[in-house]
Amino acid sequence: MKTITAERRKKSGSGAARQIRRGGRIPGILYGGGSDTQLLQFDAAHLTGAIRQHGINRPYRLKVDDQEFYVMIQEVQQKPLVPDILHVDFKKIDINAQVEVTVPLHVDGRTEEGLAILLLHEVTVRCKPTEIPASLAVRLDGLRTGDSITAAELTLPPGVELLEDPHTPLVTVEENRELVEELAAEPTGEPAPTAS
Repeated sequence: MKTITAERRKKSGSGAARQIRRGGRIPGILYGGGSDTQLLQFDAAHLTGAIRQHGINRPYRLKVDDQEFYVMIQEVQQKPLVPDILHVDFKKIDINAQVEVTVPLHVDGRTEEGLAILLLHEVTVRCKPTEIPASLAVRLDGLRTGDSITAAELTLPPGVELLEDPHTPLVTVEENRELVEELAAEPTGEPAPTAS
């Protein structure tokens, strides 16, 4: 589990946040667990690197002074069109209690024919924080034009429960129109008929 270190801060508001960011740090908060919200700040390079490597919907160990908390990211505010993080919200969690999170999908393998279209890019699951998968694979091997894969056909790791409707389509295989048009445009090798 990835560890993130934070420092407490006293000032809040947009002016204080801008000053923190100018100093190479990112403002954030920690809440939950029946305690008051804490104002925090993080080293920008460390936090950005951790999120890029570990992901958003995963548990973290957060160190604040001499205290440690199990947390998950609830919200990340970023600049439009750029990856710079402006603010991050962390929520305390019970590492042994199940949580509901979204997990990204990725395709694996190749269809026998046709073009695979990914209809859904993530699904919602329930599991313990330590069992959250980084992603789930949608297997394409053996699929042909007209075939589809539903949520019920996903292979889930132990301890992970799918919360999507099992009939939800994830992938459909359509005719590769570009290939069909390309084949139709190829010369047949037969001479063109001449007028008599």
